[in-house]
Amino acid sequence: MSVIDIGGIKINYLSLQGLGRAVEAELANTDRRLAETLKELKRLRRARRALQQMLGGQKARPVQPAPAAGAAREPACASR
Repeated sequence: MSVIDIGGIKINYLSLQGLGRAVEAELANTDRRLAETLKELKRLRRARRALQQMLGGQKARPVQPAPAAGAAREPACASR
């Protein structure tokens, strides 16, 4: 059995190989999930562009949060 001493920590070489394979497998899974996420992001961007075209090129406005109960409202502009 091969044992490697790293800074006073003894590690079985076969365990180290197994750990390396596990890390490689996790990296492959992470790469796959990232690729799926990017694919979904592209799909959502295409859908957003299509909706904007259907709305005549209008930009989507962010939704304003409802004021909290009892909160003072801002006075309306006099120019309105």
